[in-house]
Amino acid sequence: MGFDRSTGRRLTKALEKPGGIVQDAATICREVLESLPELFGILASIDAYVSAADGLQMLACFESAGYVVGFVSVKTHTPAAAEVYVMGVKRGWHRRGIGCALIEAAAQLARCRGVRFLTVKTLSPSNPDPNYAATRLFYEATGFAPIEEFSDAVERRERMPIDASTFGEQHMSQRVRRDANGR
Repeated sequence: MGFDRSTGRRLTKALEKPGGIVQDAATICREVLESLPELFGILASIDAYVSAADGLQMLACFESAGYVVGFVSVKTHTPAAAEVYVMGVKRGWHRRGIGCALIEAAAQLARCRGVRFLTVKTLSPSNPDPNYAATRLFYEATGFAPIEEFSDAVERRERMPIDASTFGEQHMSQRVRRDANGR
């Protein structure tokens, strides 16, 4: 799954429980998101993500003592497309490969289910916040590419739990499965 660079020890696996749901997904989601107020500082946003977490496929990473360090929840929209609905890695575990491993695990889950595209939605570059700029760079580094930007609030989907009234939303996608011709 990943390594704790400070100790050199392997972190426990990304795990998926039977039925695609990690036990206590809501608890994991809340714990991680509340540890990231610079990204998830709106309580209503956290509540919306937590509410959805129990109904989504979740992969999580734990340190050796069993404490969660990060997770990703995946929502399948169609047989061809799934979404990184929400993910987070606790600040102290950033830059240790956890996020990359979680994205790769989500992509592998999607591939195993025949999904061709994995998408993610985040605030667009019109948002000057450096935390979101870093988030977009992370997604690009893990293979996502911007595919669409919504700047009008009417165009945004209803579930947008963050206050994006001033800024647009950017959709990014990566191909997770190649067809028979290698495309």
